[in-house]
Amino acid sequence: MKHYMLSLICMTSIMLSGGEIFDFGKKFIPHNNFIEQDSSAIITSGLVISAKRLTGIDADKVYTVSCRVRAVPGANKTTAYIGFQQFDEAGRSLLPEYYRLIPDSQAKLLKSAVAGSLKLEVSPPKAYHSKIVSFGWQIAMDSDGGNETLPNFNVSRIKEATRSGDVITLTLQEPLREDWSAGTPVCFHTSGPGMYPLLNGKEVSSEWMVLTAKVTGCSIVPGVDKWWRDAASAALLLSVKSIPGQKGESGLEITDIKVEISDK
Repeated sequence: MKHYMLSLICMTSIMLSGGEIFDFGKKFIPHNNFIEQDSSAIITSGLVISAKRLTGIDADKVYTVSCRVRAVPGANKTTAYIGFQQFDEAGRSLLPEYYRLIPDSQAKLLKSAVAGSLKLEVSPPKAYHSKIVSFGWQIAMDSDGGNETLPNFNVSRIKEATRSGDVITLTLQEPLREDWSAGTPVCFHTSGPGMYPLLNGKEVSSEWMVLTAKVTGCSIVPGVDKWWRDAASAALLLSVKSIPGQKGESGLEITDIKVEISDK
């Protein structure tokens, strides 16, 4: 991998009430696509999150996040995502598919299923169609399709779906983590984009640009300007992708990253 020897001052910090500063630091996970130097850091590809997390998220506060970015000079055209990976109080990642209910997708488990199983038999929901796999549907256990069930962490990706009369047989991509009894209410979810208030899959040029966004409030609908329900902490998230069809490497230079917290 080519290492870009470029200067970068990484001011990843939180300005808290009373002037206290929380610093994300320069340590990111994983390390293989994040190059740290004395006062610099370059993201060459993939996704990284900060090793330190912002805790005590308060939906009644206003979080103003800003930074300066550019594509590494001489690298390929680069698309980037800059935002947050959120976690609940137990430290579990909050993913889009835990929230994205598909309307009219309520169903029931027709047969009990044990932990480790890859097969489920469910009743057909009103919204069912033959392309649920290609459309990225996932099954959410113990859910009647109401918003009060969100976020639902019992979501499984579907590898195959077949229908015979009033029975839908689902093959899961990964085994069930726990037992479920017949009659358990289920519904279907789908995935979507993460929380990227600063940059959401946009191409970055070699010219510096300033990015600013505000995050405040709480929502059960995953978006970029509100914290998702049950968010208790967040890590800084950076992702870099090459433009399709290009050879060589991409790279993102980023500086002056900061989040200021204020009252509404």
